[in-house]
Amino acid sequence: MPDRRRPGRPALDASDRSVSVCVCVPSRQYETLCKQAQAIRVSVPELLRRGVRERSADETQYLK
Repeated sequence: MPDRRRPGRPALDASDRSVSVCVCVPSRQYETLCKQAQAIRVSVPELLRRGVRERSADETQYLK
């Protein structure tokens, strides 16, 4: 049977599967995230992904 993908957002990384994550933050922090995301015209999830990516890059820099 062929692999039938669901329609929607493309994979974040073609070489690694995605995992769903649920995060709870205080409402003030969420409002701040919304304002930041709106200012740079991205979604809150994309803003969080970028933050994780940047932090991950910073940590690997110190491990070298």
